[in-house]
Amino acid sequence: MEPLHVWNVEQRTLIGSVKLHQTAISSVSIAAKSTLVVTGSADKTVHVSKFFGGTPMLIDEIKRTVPRCLTPNQMNTFSLTTTPPRWCITGRGLEHEPDSKSWQPLWPYDTQDWRQWLVDSDHWKRVKPPEMPFPIGPKR
Repeated sequence: MEPLHVWNVEQRTLIGSVKLHQTAISSVSIAAKSTLVVTGSADKTVHVSKFFGGTPMLIDEIKRTVPRCLTPNQMNTFSLTTTPPRWCITGRGLEHEPDSKSWQPLWPYDTQDWRQWLVDSDHWKRVKPPEMPFPIGPKR
């Protein structure tokens, strides 16, 4: 497969690569101020791909599109910190909201234990994160 590499020319950094076509890419179109890239190849296939201009844009896209947050076990599987991102407990766009009653947490952090843990953490109390039942799967 032929890869497509998207670069930030000013910063000289690779934004992303993706292998889409069986033959050489013959055309590329990138919409101004967009993260969409359209490619065409000699085998007459066309692909639309989404690229992100760095970690902040990727995080914003995740916040917008994910139906739930990863569990601590899932985060551990991907070698991430097992402490959930703040927005998983407060809700998207409510990271700076001080009133925990206004929060709209995402599963599996939509419990009073997780709210209290974050409130305590905000007040510099050293508290252990709540335990999750194991195994933990999607909410039904």
